[in-house]
Amino acid sequence: MDIINDFKECIRNAGFGSGGSGHSALVDLTEAEAAAVATLKTSPITFDKGSLFLTVDAGGGTTDLSLMRITSADNEFPQMSQVTAVNGLGVGGSLIDMAFLRLVQQRLAACPEAQSQFLHDIAVRMTRGDFLTLKHKFGQRAWMAYPEFAVKMEGVAHDFCHTGLGVRNGIVARGLLFDQQQKWDTGNKSVLTTRIARASYGVVVKQLYSPEHHFGEDINDDPFESNKRWAINQIQWLIRKGDVINPDAPLKKDFQICLAEGDATRSWNAEIVMSQNEASFLPRSLKQAGAVKLCDVKSNLTGVQQSQMVLKHKRGSCFSRGHKYYICNFDIRVIVAPADLRFELWFGGQKFSGNHEPIDVKWGNGKN
Repeated sequence: MDIINDFKECIRNAGFGSGGSGHSALVDLTEAEAAAVATLKTSPITFDKGSLFLTVDAGGGTTDLSLMRITSADNEFPQMSQVTAVNGLGVGGSLIDMAFLRLVQQRLAACPEAQSQFLHDIAVRMTRGDFLTLKHKFGQRAWMAYPEFAVKMEGVAHDFCHTGLGVRNGIVARGLLFDQQQKWDTGNKSVLTTRIARASYGVVVKQLYSPEHHFGEDINDDPFESNKRWAINQIQWLIRKGDVINPDAPLKKDFQICLAEGDATRSWNAEIVMSQNEASFLPRSLKQAGAVKLCDVKSNLTGVQQSQMVLKHKRGSCFSRGHKYYICNFDIRVIVAPADLRFELWFGGQKFSGNHEPIDVKWGNGKN
């Protein structure tokens, strides 16, 4: 997430995504998902509903595999869902470049008496130009008719045998554009309807104390209900690794904050955590290993009056006076993107917006 957040910060600093409600900048599809979208939208093959297809995106540093199922075979606005989480392998075109670079360096090292004739960075220079052409065309019938390939050195002829793999470029950018175009044309209907969660995401909460479930946990007394005790730093998992995620149906976490009469507090923090553990081995609290802090989400409901909250009367007894307090109900909605999380604040059944930013996210590295 650190790389994603640094990239988003660069986007904001350049002025993108800050032009009002009609202007946004999002980190949306992964490379493998975008490649699958481009395949579905441009392939000459006719897909039927229920068809499965595997997209192999051979990129510069990784090769990504994405298995998809067609959920709508509409010719104009097709849709699909993920069958399994995207898998990325550390195999890509850049490894071919590095292997070729090592080959050149080894051959130059074998002829030390000739090195004075070359530029000091001749090996790096040779990985560009003619070599790139050979790499991109490798596998084509006309090119494969030659038993050997030659890459020119500046002023020197240098022959070598090359057995690399061809790389097909350009599909990722097209997939992003096709997906965004379909959203515009259909009123936000994405080509990719569902995806598989690659990690678990949860929120740190307090739970009504139960001796059976909260043994050894930290306990706080309820300031408004003397007969209630709360186990704190518990984790409520909103989504578990392997779950099917619908990007058009955000996850919702309800919050209920108790306020004393006259309490003007209108902002609260929620801690979001994530785990790479399998769903059956997720920790139940911060005292258990396996969860790492992802970010703090600050909800700001400035402008909400006590009259908009729920009034509670606590009756007194022979030994205590009665009192009243207010309950502020709101929810935070989480949009889980392939490489990003976005948050919305809702109050009274509507997305909250005042004369301020209702949601402030502080990531684990302290950046917004």
